[in-house]
Amino acid sequence: MQPPAANPVPPYGPSPSPGSYPARPAAYPSPYGPGAPSPYGYGYPPSYPPRGTGLPRPTAVAPVAGTPFAVALVEVRSAPNGPAAGSLVAGIASILVSTMSGLFAARFGAPSGGAFALLAALLCAAAVGLARIGLRRIRPALAGASTGGRGVAIAGQVCGLAGLALAALVVVVAFAFA
Repeated sequence: MQPPAANPVPPYGPSPSPGSYPARPAAYPSPYGPGAPSPYGYGYPPSYPPRGTGLPRPTAVAPVAGTPFAVALVEVRSAPNGPAAGSLVAGIASILVSTMSGLFAARFGAPSGGAFALLAALLCAAAVGLARIGLRRIRPALAGASTGGRGVAIAGQVCGLAGLALAALVVVVAFAFA
């Protein structure tokens, strides 16, 4: 066995000296063929307008007395009312369940239709109750106009009452023909 050499050469070749790195590779050819323009014009992707800060524009600017400053007054949008939206969902669900109770009563008899009519009545109670809660939250906020959804609450209440009327009609018809 021979002793190792003083300066062994690694199997992948000598390392370059610190200032003699290889030159940059030549530019890659265009995928659109030689001399073909880039689809983006000058080789840059299309630019989009900068996005805004998302802050509302001031409706008025009021100076602060005795200072060089001013206060910007902005319009505050009304926030959605959760109970009002919930009443609309429960009201629509009560109409759908009432319709299903009529179909079940016609197909499987009055007891199954009555069970679904009871579920529709519970949904109606939820719709009317949530609509009342939503309307109570809206009335005090009219001065500050921080909560909206009066029409949604009223629509939920009407849908809930329509679902209750439909469920009552289904129960009366189902037990009349049973």
